[in-house]
Amino acid sequence: MYSVRNVTAQRKMDNCSNVQLCNKLTTWQLFAGAGGPRKNPRTFGKISQTAHRPQPGRKPAVQICGPFRLSLLLAQQSTGMEVLPTFLLLLVGSLGSLAQEDLQGKTFIFPEESNTAHVVLRAAPEKPLISFTVCLRHATDLTRGHSLFSYNTKKQDNELLLFKPNANQYRLYVGGTYVTFKAPEKEISRPGEVHVCASWESATGIAELWLDGKLLPRKGLKRGYAIGQDASIVLAQEQDSFGGCFDVNQSFVGEISDVYMWESVLTPEEVALVGNDGVLSGYLIDWRLLDYEAKGYVVVKPSLASVYSSRQF
Repeated sequence: MYSVRNVTAQRKMDNCSNVQLCNKLTTWQLFAGAGGPRKNPRTFGKISQTAHRPQPGRKPAVQICGPFRLSLLLAQQSTGMEVLPTFLLLLVGSLGSLAQEDLQGKTFIFPEESNTAHVVLRAAPEKPLISFTVCLRHATDLTRGHSLFSYNTKKQDNELLLFKPNANQYRLYVGGTYVTFKAPEKEISRPGEVHVCASWESATGIAELWLDGKLLPRKGLKRGYAIGQDASIVLAQEQDSFGGCFDVNQSFVGEISDVYMWESVLTPEEVALVGNDGVLSGYLIDWRLLDYEAKGYVVVKPSLASVYSSRQF
């Protein structure tokens, strides 16, 4: 039997750039009783591998994503409050809004600057990526730098990142290295929603950036590289560590919608089709069947893209 010995919950500051709040993995530390650690199939996360009988100094742990780092210390006692699986599920469920749904015609709204508001996307590449295309729509009036799409692995920061350092530039990172694309002046001065597609292939290192169906001059980086497959994918925040360490000064404020990803480089015809809400196959991330978790102040509302502007591809 497991009983509660001590429960603490607090925000923890990490040594990140500018001492920002680090939203890393929430850790629940479970101290096994005499019967050894047991795995609850209804618990989110994995219990660390230990011998059946607990050893001195060895503490199996369950790790759960969340905006706070919590420590739940459990020890066998002859008396005390019993920990119920339902209690754990209720507490875990309060850490974020989990969903998998068709978001066609809808948008994520990030109403204010924050180092907590973001959307986690779940995708499972079967092998390292040697090519990709990411497409999305975004609308913002920000002039400072901000992150749109962040894909980090435990081994590599900025494994794949679509970032806007200012109003007239886009940066595409692959394996921690980036190239910069400058948007045409008419795209900068025209307010409203923008459709962007970014792609890269390992064989040549060529990177492409499409804005509203128009290809910008191509660049090259990380030829021969392979992008790791075990990733944390986040919208609207730039990860300075795996799954967190967000900087409010890089946060996105505005709307993001129609997020798709493929393990290939789309052709010009396919980019045009996607820009006009056409359907392709082979999605790694599919807006029409999106596996996501919204955390912090994020609102899902019907898209008003037609009100912002009219795009022709």
